[in-house]
Amino acid sequence: MTTTFLNVSGIDPIVARDGRPFGDGTGNRMRGLPWPLPSAVAGSARRACVLNQPSGEFDPETIQKLLNIEVSGLFPVLSGKLYLPAPKDCVWDGTAIHRVQPQTIGSDGSGCDMPNGLRPVTLNTEPSTAEFKPERLPAWWSINRYAEWLTGNGNNWKPETFNRSDFLAAAETNTRDRLTIAADSGAAEESKLFTVSDLTISHLRVFGSSEPHQPCRPQLIDLSLRVSSSDLTQSIQLLHPLGGNRRLAHWANAAKPPCGWSCPDNVREQLKSTKQVCLVLATPAIFDQGWLPGWLGSERKGTPPGSSVTLQLVGVVNERWKALARFGLDPKNLGPQPLRRMVPAGSVYFFEVLSGDAAPLANCWLQSVCDDEQERRDGFGLAIWGIW
Repeated sequence: MTTTFLNVSGIDPIVARDGRPFGDGTGNRMRGLPWPLPSAVAGSARRACVLNQPSGEFDPETIQKLLNIEVSGLFPVLSGKLYLPAPKDCVWDGTAIHRVQPQTIGSDGSGCDMPNGLRPVTLNTEPSTAEFKPERLPAWWSINRYAEWLTGNGNNWKPETFNRSDFLAAAETNTRDRLTIAADSGAAEESKLFTVSDLTISHLRVFGSSEPHQPCRPQLIDLSLRVSSSDLTQSIQLLHPLGGNRRLAHWANAAKPPCGWSCPDNVREQLKSTKQVCLVLATPAIFDQGWLPGWLGSERKGTPPGSSVTLQLVGVVNERWKALARFGLDPKNLGPQPLRRMVPAGSVYFFEVLSGDAAPLANCWLQSVCDDEQERRDGFGLAIWGIW
């Protein structure tokens, strides 16, 4: 298996749509996503690999080889550093930054209706005001800042910490109204008005104040992908669509991988001596049991893929599930596929180590923890590890 890192540069605003119907007779508004899904990225990357080969044909044998290519990521890169989605165990109320962790239920008769063995996950510090209300967090964190958070060194961050280039805002979305022009008259057709949503991936703004004297600064970024296959023999250098509507991006082999694809040294060092580890999803995950990874079992304990340590789940921080709609192109299973539920990126799973050593989890950095093998190859459920 050969691993190659690709550098993707956005040229056009891309179309990353959700699964709701869109088209003539089904709906006139296309709703976009804040970031393209791993399956859409994997499909574009695999097609780029084929078009770059001398033959460039989509015969049945090639299609099967394409499905075996492992595609991971589409993460922003700035100044040679990888940026990852914000963890959901960070809460900011505008004046202070808080960490969310599992809490021990007291012996005073208090309790909760969580599944047996799970503990409530709440703020580990008191809110600064009685009118506590979480603020919007930076969407993307640099790998350096992420490593600080994963090792517990972000507890003393100040709100002004977010006002720098280590933190980037979400990609900007532009909504455009379009219409259909009749070929015979050149006029707009009746009731043929529709709306599309474009996502800008060539620039991301530095997260900070929106006040006029402190404007957010857009930064030119690249995007990084990891591709693993035993059949890639040619280097990649081409213009190729990314996402829907055939919006173009430039795809090329990276001279060297950005900092962050391997576990940072300070995180690796902390994992050697901890008995409390956390898993943060860098991409949306799909599990057979909904929010619960299948490798944990009915008692919520098990061994993550690619490791030997046994973990016990004690708490989870996530949001509502996100929908994944698919359309099968296999002649044996052609057409719309059953809806899948995704655990959003940034969700955090808190574990206690039952047996074994947590240090090897550093080698599972940005590897998939999904249950299905094909979904792992598609880049769902990439996980990073830390302590809590």
